[in-house]
Formats: sequence, C-alpha cells, structure tokens
Amino acid sequence: MTGKSDIVCTGEALIAADADTVWALIGDLRNMAIMEGLVERLEVDGDGEGAVRRLILPDGGIVTEAIERYDSEARSYGYRILDPGALPFRDYTGAARVMPISKGACRLLWEASATPLIDADTVRAAIQGNIDHVLRVVSARFGSGA
Repeated sequence: MTGKSDIVCTGEALIAADADTVWALIGDLRNMAIMEGLVERLEVDGDGEGAVRRLILPDGGIVTEAIERYDSEARSYGYRILDPGALPFRDYTGAARVMPISKGACRLLWEASATPLIDADTVRAAIQGNIDHVLRVVSARFGSGA
C-alpha cells in the first residue's frame, strides 16, 4: 500500500458521426486503431464481457486487462487492468461510452481511475494523455463537432 489516493481522469469528444459507427470502432475489442502509437500489438482472448486483452507496448512490456462489462445496446464497456506490467499504478479501471446526440453526431466519453505507485501527478498526466490520445484519434477519423 502506498497510502496515496486514487486518481481519476476523464475525457470526452463530440464526434461528427452517428453513435453506431463510432461504437463499431470503439466496441471492437480487437481493433487496434485507437491504440496506435501507444501499443505495438494487441492479443485478445474471448469476446465482450470476460474477454482478456494483452497490450504489447513498444518497449516490449505487456499490460493485461479484462473486459468486466460490455453492453452493445448501451454502446459501453468497462475494463480492469489485471497486470500493469512495469506501469506505475495499480487498481486501474476504465470505461468507454458512445452516446448519440443526433443522426450524424455523438459524444465519446472515456474515464479511468488508478492508484499511483509513484508521484500522482506523473501518473495522472500519463493516463490523461492516453485518454486524450484516443479521443484525438477518433475525432481525426470521423471529424469533431456536433
């Protein structure tokens, strides 16, 4: 135990595409498109709730996460990192959700929390940077705005 408080990071983007189109990308647990630049390779066992993903990092490190909640109808899923490898946190959980706004627009929400094992600001910046990266990739792919 470090005695440090959990950190929470959130992000959202308005995407110029319908929610089903964006969910097809976000909800595809095998699609690496949103992780490009962060992850070298992705291995997935299973589908939907209960799936286990191994994210192989550019430095060769491996992060293992489990999908704990997966709801295609609500266009959302939640995950927990089972083994962070050398990353400086524990108890990491995250969630993604795509919410329709109109026929051609949606909102992508992402959140994550973790307990830092080093300076909380450093861990917060890294996690927030990953969330912001995903939001930028999706916005660039479909366009942003409502």
